Amino acid sequence: MTRREFLAIAATSVSVLDTWPAFAAEDADLSLHMLLDGFSEGRALDARIQALEAFPTAGLSPVARLDRDVVLRGLRSDAVLADMLPFRRDADSPYVVSPFAGAWRAVDASGSDPALADRIAAETDAIDAAAARGILLPRALLERTIASIQRAAGKASPLVANALWRQCARLVASRPQASDTPGLWRMPNGAQLYAAMLHRQFGGDVSAAEAHARLSDEVRRISGRMNAMLRKQGLTRGSIGERMRLFARQPQWLYSDDDAGRDRAVADMNQCLDRVRPHLPLLFKVVPGEAGRLRVRRMTAAEEAAGRSGYRAMPGDGRDGAYVVDLREIRRRPAWSLPGVVHHELLPGHMMQLLGTKASGAHPLRARYAPAMAEGWAIYGEELAAGAGAFEGDDAALIGHLHWLMFRLCRGMIDTGIHHGRWSTPEARRTLDLMQGEPAYFAGFDRDIDQAIVNPGVRAAEALSWLELAELERDFARGGDVRDFRTAALDLGVMPLPLLAERTIDRDERRKGEQ
Repeated sequence: MTRREFLAIAATSVSVLDTWPAFAAEDADLSLHMLLDGFSEGRALDARIQALEAFPTAGLSPVARLDRDVVLRGLRSDAVLADMLPFRRDADSPYVVSPFAGAWRAVDASGSDPALADRIAAETDAIDAAAARGILLPRALLERTIASIQRAAGKASPLVANALWRQCARLVASRPQASDTPGLWRMPNGAQLYAAMLHRQFGGDVSAAEAHARLSDEVRRISGRMNAMLRKQGLTRGSIGERMRLFARQPQWLYSDDDAGRDRAVADMNQCLDRVRPHLPLLFKVVPGEAGRLRVRRMTAAEEAAGRSGYRAMPGDGRDGAYVVDLREIRRRPAWSLPGVVHHELLPGHMMQLLGTKASGAHPLRARYAPAMAEGWAIYGEELAAGAGAFEGDDAALIGHLHWLMFRLCRGMIDTGIHHGRWSTPEARRTLDLMQGEPAYFAGFDRDIDQAIVNPGVRAAEALSWLELAELERDFARGGDVRDFRTAALDLGVMPLPLLAERTIDRDERRKGEQ
């Protein structure tokens, strides 16, 4: 079978699962990638798992072998969740519809599409199946979801509106069974479900109790550093949160709400970016050439008017890459908060990892089955920048950096607190008020709490991925050049932290044993 014939088969409905053995001998990596390309949501999980388990690893490059291992681990985790949540296709949430998910959200885009009515009807059946297993939105989120679906029905075509009203009626009928308690622990087998969802996000085993304790310890460590820095600013009384709220409103840190203020904010961010570039060779043995072609840019007036969030644009085809920053409410973005954004979004954070993943040739499915690693790396990148002296001589920017770390930690802690620690929503809110104080520009406290309720394990896994990266770095540094670890983490492409540990720390220990 030639490559052209194989691609022709893959482009049709013929199953690639039946054709890969004949092609594997010619090009193992391409054969694996074509197998992965042929995976679809409609194909049974067990068929995908069996295909990858049977795929011969001989001849695969290290990156392709990781493609197989990452996806196979993720599929096995999906299979565990599918047994617990047979009515769900979304690995991030046990809930069929919510304020953040559901076919009702597509009404504005395709309000008259008959296929949309079918999707809504299928979700309505799934709501019944979930309720039969005791999986119901907590009362406050249930009411918000009902109100959202009602508004969507008012804008939809008759066919779609009828499907939405039927769905709404099912949700209304579930009101007597709804609880004010938000955590998964309240549900049948809730502890096991949360453990499975945390495993799926993190990519390995971690107990909820261990995760909560680790996040709590780190919150205490960062709060100690923040306390010392805030005292240097003359803010000596009140909780960390109370003092951060005061610090965020001091006028000397605020940009003017006009074009001049926004231009100045972008210029300041680009200065931060320029200052960190010379440090990159000290952090990594290999720095992608495209790292020199990154800038911070303002949004267009149309993007701001549309309420678009900040986004990244990859370099390529002769154009520079960028982080396009949302400065619509610029008075809520004090100057000390923006350096951390530069290092999180660009260098050495998200963009550094994206460039590394692109260069590695890793299959795109990796990102789906290592969801927490991207955010974990970006937080880790902020710390790398701090360690390289990015905030030296700028106490305000250092406070901003610590505040961003606290934001990530508190997000993770309310996740484990709600679903494992049995926190109420007010208790989660008190934690954010006391420890973080000032909400992140793009993430209000109430929304963050709601998302932690609806998407169990996501925020905890992101924070744990950062902490695990930092711990792996410390372990590696005991016997080798830590730049080898960081470079390997980029060169191998995105993967869950347990697999990264196997590919870096274990390999380094074997190397030392052979010397």
